[in-house]
Amino acid sequence: MFALLLSVHILAAIIGLGPSFSFGFLGVMSEKQPAAARALQETILLISTRMVIPLVVILGLSGVLLVGNTHVNLSKNPWLGAGIVLYVLVLATAIFYQVPTQKKILALLGPTGGMDQPGVRKLATGQRVVGISMGLAVVVTAVLMIWKPGAGS
Repeated sequence: MFALLLSVHILAAIIGLGPSFSFGFLGVMSEKQPAAARALQETILLISTRMVIPLVVILGLSGVLLVGNTHVNLSKNPWLGAGIVLYVLVLATAIFYQVPTQKKILALLGPTGGMDQPGVRKLATGQRVVGISMGLAVVVTAVLMIWKPGAGS
């Protein structure tokens, strides 16, 4: 059972989180190619809501099952507690900030609008800053899960 749960956990992390690192590039292309901005922004929303968030939820559920299956003592493994906190923060930020902000950007873009509108630019800048922070949190979480600093029994 452990091998199955670990496989699901790792695959959900790779497949679910990997695409989110491309969103910044899609945002840059939205600014450089105004005619494609709407399609690129819709792509970000589609990938976020239909792939990233569902797989990140599976990542969390499989993590909970792994902890339960292995009877890990969280008080002796602060790396895991820190990783869980970062996971919850990233998931909550994606659901309650990034997705709603993406929907606002699409509403302001209209059918063919560009990213150069002041309201769109402000939202996109906020989203970019938050996205970079989320990416760093994901990297820190991965490092914690791999190195397990201060791991106990």
